[in-house]
Order: sequence, then structure tokens, then C-alpha cells
Amino acid sequence: RKLRSGLQGQHICAVDEKMDTCEGDSGGPLQVKLLHNSRMAPFLVGVTSFGITCGASHPGVYTRVSFYHDWIVATMRSQGALGLDENYNTTLCALRFAEYREFDEAVVVRQKDTETEIDGTKMRILEASTPEQMVQIRWFRKDRDCYGVIVDEDTVLTVADCAEFEEEPPSYIKYLKTRVMNISSIHVHPDHVRGSGYNNI
Repeated sequence: RKLRSGLQGQHICAVDEKMDTCEGDSGGPLQVKLLHNSRMAPFLVGVTSFGITCGASHPGVYTRVSFYHDWIVATMRSQGALGLDENYNTTLCALRFAEYREFDEAVVVRQKDTETEIDGTKMRILEASTPEQMVQIRWFRKDRDCYGVIVDEDTVLTVADCAEFEEEPPSYIKYLKTRVMNISSIHVHPDHVRGSGYNNI
């Protein structure tokens, strides 16, 4: 469909029996929760590019975030973001705000004050509600759904397909159900061709 040259290293295919990508999911996160010191740290793997049919148990195609690491960092630095070496180090990222990360209830055997005893044999895949770092990308007076993921306080990561709708850029993001913030600038990967599944970030 959008991949005339087939899947490449910039793509991830993912399928799940209970969850699937649907129309309007573009830019939403494909993430895993990593267990780190008995707490669950969200780890962004991809952003939704497209799928075949909602609920048909066909793999969805995601843009692989790690493939674009250098471009993402360069773009954020050009906009004045600081501390990016630390932000993108996976070990330091897992430690950042660790005290605010949720405990995986399945592995917690006992908790008392600051001490937690865990059982690593009880690890499982979580069926989570909407991640708090996910945002809805909106247009004034247009009915189009797109999603993105908060990377830092000034940056949302999404697919290039969400950078324009009917030749108009999105106007604002909605997050935490009721909060709204205007979009100040949009950066599309320089090698993306509109309507293509390549470099869709």
C-alpha cells in the first residue's frame, strides 16, 4: 500500500490478539513498560504509521523511533532543548523520575515504607489504559484524529502523516484529557514524501 519497496529497518510490524491499530491512531505510541527496580518505566519503541483493517488481527506498521534517534536529537537541539545526551541514555532514562514510576503489582510481594520485595517470576505484559504521555493532535474546525507522544516539555513525537490535513497543519494538542497547548512549530523528516510510509516521522 504505502511501501512500494517493502518493509525496511525504519519500520516495525506489531500485532496483538487484543489490541490493534485503527483509522485515526496515526502517531500513537507503540511502547513497552520496562521493569526497573520493581517499577515500570514506559519505553517508546515506535509511533503508529498505518494498518490494514481495524480488528482484523493483521500487523500494524510503526515507524521505528530508534532508527531516527540522531535526527530527533538534532531537531530538538536546533530548537534549544538541553540535556539531550542524558535524555536519550536508556539507563539514565529509566532512573529519571523513578520514584514516580508505578510498581508492577504482579511482581510486588510485599511493600513497607521504602522497601519493596518483588518476585521476578511473576512478570507479565500489562494491558494498560491510555498512557499519560500520549497526546491528541487536533485541528480547529476539522475532524481528524492523530496522536503523538510527549518527549519533553516542548516536544511531541508523531508521524509525518499527522503534520498536515487538507493542506492545513494541526493547531493544538490535547493531553491529560482536558489540557490544551498550541503547536508552535512542526518538523517533518526531510526525506519523507507525503503519502509514503517511508521516513514517516
